[in-house]
Amino acid sequence: MSPRRKPIADRPLPSARRAATSPWGEEFICLQSVILVSSVRHPIAIPLPLSPAKMGIAPPANGPRSRGNSIMTMLDQPAIGYDDGDIDTNVSTNGHINDLIALRYSRRQTLRGGLSAMSMAVFGGAMLAGCDQDDTRRATTVTAGDATSTTSGKTVTLVGTVTSGTASSTGWTQTSGPTVALSTNSTGTATFTAPAVTQSTVLGFQFASTSSDGIRSIADTSVTVAPAILDFTAVSKSLADVVAVPSGYQVAVLYRLGDPINGSVGAYANDGSDTTFSARAGDHHDGMSYFGLAASGTTPDASNSSRGLLVMNHENITESYLHPNGPTNLSSGVRPTAEVLKEMECHGL
Repeated sequence: MSPRRKPIADRPLPSARRAATSPWGEEFICLQSVILVSSVRHPIAIPLPLSPAKMGIAPPANGPRSRGNSIMTMLDQPAIGYDDGDIDTNVSTNGHINDLIALRYSRRQTLRGGLSAMSMAVFGGAMLAGCDQDDTRRATTVTAGDATSTTSGKTVTLVGTVTSGTASSTGWTQTSGPTVALSTNSTGTATFTAPAVTQSTVLGFQFASTSSDGIRSIADTSVTVAPAILDFTAVSKSLADVVAVPSGYQVAVLYRLGDPINGSVGAYANDGSDTTFSARAGDHHDGMSYFGLAASGTTPDASNSSRGLLVMNHENITESYLHPNGPTNLSSGVRPTAEVLKEMECHGL
């Protein structure tokens, strides 16, 4: 057996080649990476140094200072031959590699902890502010239906729906386009007559709902109105005692004998007992003219067919419809004043 050779770690380096004393007052060689060095007998791995500064280890407050601006590396040493001595035992006063790794890990832990503390200091208030009590009020969800199109003169129906929540009120309003008169009801439905236009015109509408908690929700839709066209098929000739109109159209009596023309007169009873024909529709409708008005009712608007002034002449009467027991002394004699006044008021404009 060959004599035990002195470990490489115990062999002093030549003074000219000795690693410079670091600011930590000790010679520091740490494993960073290795380089393969060829020797006569065997190749060996030589560790490259890692400075204590890169390890995050602060120098001693009163330790010796460095004698230069750099630390000599193992690459400056001559090639070292093979040695089978004890190279695992640290016989120096320097710390073990495990201690250095532990110190480095502790430094990382400190940094992580500091970042966490800083994050709480910077963002903590905002996080707490975001945890404020939620608004417990509830809104409704509404729809106004899809956009649609029509032609002048047609009746358009808008349907608004409350799809969720409890609504205390709903309603339609017009948001754009030529003004039309909306007829609404409590079910979220509104109707209007498409105005006369010379080119395609978009009318905007909005359906709104106010929840029981006072939150307003809205939905918008639009109707594109095109100029009027004849888009129906004429009805066949008939002798039936009915009014017939093409499919898709409807007919109704606009103005009948006895209909009130102001708000202070009651509905027509049609039994001869009605009076105040000065504020009711007369009999035997004759020639008439329609004068369109703006939606406000204060200025003319010939294109508005939903609001206007209808001027009509009543040229004659049928007496038997106006009195409970028919006319008194119609052929001769003195007529009752009340009957005469009623018959007079049923004539004229």
